[in-house]
Amino acid sequence: MIDTHCHILPGLDDGALDEEHSLEMARAAVSDGITGIVATPHDIPGLYSFDVDKVNEKLAILNNRLEKEGIKLLLYPGSEVALAPELEHRHANNGLLTIAGKGRHLLVELPTEEIPPYAGDVFYKLQLRGLTPVIAHPERNLAVLQQPAWVQEMMERGMLIQLSAPSITGLFGKKVQYLAGELARRGWVHLVASDAHSAGKRGPRLHMARKTLGGFLTAEALSWLFDTNPQLIVDGREVKQFEEGYWLKRKAPVSWLARLRGENG
Repeated sequence: MIDTHCHILPGLDDGALDEEHSLEMARAAVSDGITGIVATPHDIPGLYSFDVDKVNEKLAILNNRLEKEGIKLLLYPGSEVALAPELEHRHANNGLLTIAGKGRHLLVELPTEEIPPYAGDVFYKLQLRGLTPVIAHPERNLAVLQQPAWVQEMMERGMLIQLSAPSITGLFGKKVQYLAGELARRGWVHLVASDAHSAGKRGPRLHMARKTLGGFLTAEALSWLFDTNPQLIVDGREVKQFEEGYWLKRKAPVSWLARLRGENG
């Protein structure tokens, strides 16, 4: 598996504190079956200073350290960019770091509580510049919890949707877990990532989320979410919607999704 969203680079944001901490995260990832990680430090002007050259330098140092330590994990460059009206301008001035540096996909984070009125316009302008926005963990946005159909609208307009593994496994609470499962059930998702910030509770782990979704998604759908699309994205290739009819198990057992549906009315 390739993890396309992880705060593993040391000392850049609220993720790994230092290089040793990064190595702990790397070992946790390998033990979970992850072979590649897109390092995505926060890019939030005014909160976390972001410099493309600095990110690439730390990435090269950590990749070298992983090789010396015999940790079989490959790191790719990336960032988690806060949604803002000036993203088009920043891209025009080479100020944004795309996933794996391929210039094709940009990981974008919504604010916590709202969907800004300019969101659709910013996404569209990025698309005009040849970028495909990948919306990070929309299931954790309070406004999306109230209007999940917004995710479908964005998907139909060409955006990619990335769920976080901890949302699926319940770390962020039952409401977020239910919405994550519902988005997956409806097929409004393109990939799952860890959004890891540590080696512990918020570690780079995807296996449990994969197992959880396996309660109602087919093996083909799981492979698409955890294997195929992440690989396509780091390769800078086009991601396609999974074929309808091969998504849900025909006789899915009563699962946590059904139970959560009852709990959330």
